[in-house]
Amino acid sequence: MELIESGLAEMEIYLGGESSAKTRSTKKNVTKPRRFGLTRTGMPKTDRRPPQIRKTDEHRGEVQEPAPPTEEQEEEDDAAPPTEEQEVEDYRKYWESCFGRRHGSYDAETSLPPMYCATGTIPPDALPDSSLQFFSIKVADLSGLSWPLQVHGFVAARDSVDRRRNYLFRCSRDNCQTLTEKDPFLRLTGPSRAVLMIDPVAIEVQLKVKTTEESQDDEVLALACFKFRETYPLIDGLRACIPRQRCMLEFALAVLGSSLESTVGVRLVDGSWPDQCAGLIVCNTDKVKEGRMVLLDFKDGKLPTSSDGTVELSRRIVSVSYPAGKLFVSVEASRYGFSAQDTVNFGMKRSGTSTCTCDLVFCKMEVTVTWSLVSIYR
Repeated sequence: MELIESGLAEMEIYLGGESSAKTRSTKKNVTKPRRFGLTRTGMPKTDRRPPQIRKTDEHRGEVQEPAPPTEEQEEEDDAAPPTEEQEVEDYRKYWESCFGRRHGSYDAETSLPPMYCATGTIPPDALPDSSLQFFSIKVADLSGLSWPLQVHGFVAARDSVDRRRNYLFRCSRDNCQTLTEKDPFLRLTGPSRAVLMIDPVAIEVQLKVKTTEESQDDEVLALACFKFRETYPLIDGLRACIPRQRCMLEFALAVLGSSLESTVGVRLVDGSWPDQCAGLIVCNTDKVKEGRMVLLDFKDGKLPTSSDGTVELSRRIVSVSYPAGKLFVSVEASRYGFSAQDTVNFGMKRSGTSTCTCDLVFCKMEVTVTWSLVSIYR
């Protein structure tokens, strides 16, 4: 019944509702349960027995072994594992039972904006906090499918700030992304605000492949619902691999124990972008140098800008380690063997904005970073 192979994760069931400020403030006085990594979520506790967890007797300093399984429990363990569709449906039922009354529709998107504590009166509860930073999501190891793929659907994260979907990737069926063997990465457009790791973060995946025959239903690429805990052992310190029936999903991510939210903005202030000149705007931090985040990739050479020169970035939100983290933003251009590149770096502020200019010879771009503390009491 586990989401991924034994040894990488164990089942865990949410037994309560929302975490509260009171629970958080007193957690040092509570004996913590064993912490797991990636686990399947959403099975109502009436559908299967809770996992047997080894517990420590604090008075005697001994370990109590779990009771042997009953005949009924052994028969349940031998049952066929749930399908990906059933996992998603189980999670929906769980979410609606625990959070539906307070947070509304299961399909609702988070409405909380970024830069909440950047300017004006800073709430007294605002502080640096643990966050989950997503760099990329790769589709690999196809089974029963072949490249290229016309992919639509979404990948979203839910944290304990509001339990609603914070989309990382989202494409409609009429606007699919084409994945190829040479470029199998989903074009991420989120998150829309920092994803906090106060509690385990739930990640939803619903991806399908558009078929060319109108009479045929779209094929499932990957369906999944799982929790990410900061103790999950990452490959190379950066990658988490999630096997599905039709493919492998490789998440490049990092857990930042203490961080601020930064919002990146870019504006063309001098010159112009050359025609048919491919461009790339990326960023990374000094704490996770190998984790490069693509903010905008325009291979067609058409720089998307508004009337005032503001560049329409695909992604804007970056978490940066506190207290002395640095953020690096690079703008790259290339055409017919010609290339130009400039990088600016920003030292951290607790709030407010920082501005630097990238000079690419043929144009200048103003890069602005807005720094914000985070708050779970919004």
